[in-house]
Amino acid sequence: NSVSRVTAIDDFEAMYGGIFDWLDARVRALAAKGANLAPYALVWEKLRHAVRETEALNLDKRALVLTMFNELSVAARAVRS
Repeated sequence: NSVSRVTAIDDFEAMYGGIFDWLDARVRALAAKGANLAPYALVWEKLRHAVRETEALNLDKRALVLTMFNELSVAARAVRS
């Protein structure tokens, strides 16, 4: 809930910054193993667009947070299969 408040811009930026840092580390680790990175590349672009849109249009950040974790989960499952 703390990242969804209108006044919690710094918390929100830290949260999605952490997610993108994790995603970067995950992609680098998988690249070293020769894994298929396409699912992560797609989710990276989707999430970057969603964050920009949410900030520009002042959309519900809670919905974005749920979307981010769902998209990451889908990408992780796709890479494992």
